[in-house]
Amino acid sequence: MDQVDVGELTRVAECRVGAALSFRMHQSLPIPLLQEGVLRVAFLYAPAEVREPGQGLSLEAPRFIARFTVHSGDFEELIPVSAAELGIDASDTDAIGTYLTTSERVTPEFLTKLLRLYQAYDRLLPAFAEAERDDVTVSPVAREFIELFFAVSERPLHPYYREIGRQFFTWVSSLNY
Repeated sequence: MDQVDVGELTRVAECRVGAALSFRMHQSLPIPLLQEGVLRVAFLYAPAEVREPGQGLSLEAPRFIARFTVHSGDFEELIPVSAAELGIDASDTDAIGTYLTTSERVTPEFLTKLLRLYQAYDRLLPAFAEAERDDVTVSPVAREFIELFFAVSERPLHPYYREIGRQFFTWVSSLNY
């Protein structure tokens, strides 16, 4: 498999999709998908705003999912989505929770963890596409990925990550023993 650069795919999504949507939309972390033998990443777009100074980013349920092909970086589709369509019990218009403040998301510690997470994605995606379970090389990366994902991801979006990326997150979890 060719080199994977999830950080670059994230930037492409921000430019192509994020910029076309409302400025109030928050883009999720990448969600790896393996569909019909093609490796893709999806991104969720959720309305977000700072409602109270210093209280973080208030997130609503995601309204859109964008999909990109990993190897080419090609944008495939942007589709509307609701919590109900995903089997998630949440209002589509009320806040589902709060994420970190802007100042928390620009600290050297946070940005270092985010960079390390993207590097873990880059190492895991080729193995995921091949359903590889080489414990010697993949398991330590899976452990690091899980730790970093929980450190930087948006907790209110976790049910959405689990539902959309079920295959990937199940695979990663199976390596983390």
